[in-house]
Amino acid sequence: MEIVLNELSLDGQYDSIPSFLDSLKSMIRIQKIIDSANATTLLRHHELYTRQVTRQHTLQQVITDNSIKTTNDIRAFKRFLRDLANEQPFWTESPKHSYNDSYTCNFDIMPHGHALAEACERDGIIISFEHNNFQKETLDIFKNGSLITLINIINPVTLSNLLWEHKQITDPAIFCRYRFNGTKLSFDLLEIEFGFNELQQEEIKAFLSSFEFFVELSWDDIGRSDGLQYKPYSPSSKHNDWFRNSPYTGKDIYKFRTSQKYRCFGFRENEVFFVLRFERDHEYSDNG
Repeated sequence: MEIVLNELSLDGQYDSIPSFLDSLKSMIRIQKIIDSANATTLLRHHELYTRQVTRQHTLQQVITDNSIKTTNDIRAFKRFLRDLANEQPFWTESPKHSYNDSYTCNFDIMPHGHALAEACERDGIIISFEHNNFQKETLDIFKNGSLITLINIINPVTLSNLLWEHKQITDPAIFCRYRFNGTKLSFDLLEIEFGFNELQQEEIKAFLSSFEFFVELSWDDIGRSDGLQYKPYSPSSKHNDWFRNSPYTGKDIYKFRTSQKYRCFGFRENEVFFVLRFERDHEYSDNG
């Protein structure tokens, strides 16, 4: 799958360099998802570094500005931008759109030689920086008067779902780690031996459906849900404690239902439930 970085979404719209750098958190997550996908490529314009970030600063000036206070985050942002601007692949080396064709959109850009026209001739997917013209997840382009609708990636969730649907991400644990990042669910601590590896495809679908339902609810609604049956895991004895001698001994373990048969175990810290293990039968659930 070929995804085209939309350089037109950098045109000096940011008020300051710090506000631009802060906006990159989402973009860096998007890049990590692409790196984890099978056969997915992010193409960019070879002169991306010339685009305006603020009215006074180009992307290259942001990368090389040593007056910006150095922190771990700033170093990560600059490293990301340096790679984005300078490393191949560049679609401009072998463009697929033709200057003989007309490409227009509703805010009157004539995108010859730019990402929007190029994406029309590839897989129809762009990634945009935060910009008023690119706030929607689709973008209509007219090629010689005929409509082409591009998918506009503006957040990691949309990209995760797209790559999962197209089987560019095939590991459900990786998908969940990115899809639910920043929600009530975290899969960073999911134990491999008790995770997706033991599940069949239909079982995976049941778990994913429940996770989608879970993150849409408030914590009060989760506690009241008859479907989820979110409740403490209370083993009848230490011998029956599934988490005995695990790194989570002493944690208040909870469980919730993902189907009539399946259960998900983990613990809550503040507003996040850390998923630890899945259960396909009632062996442990019946004893706690």
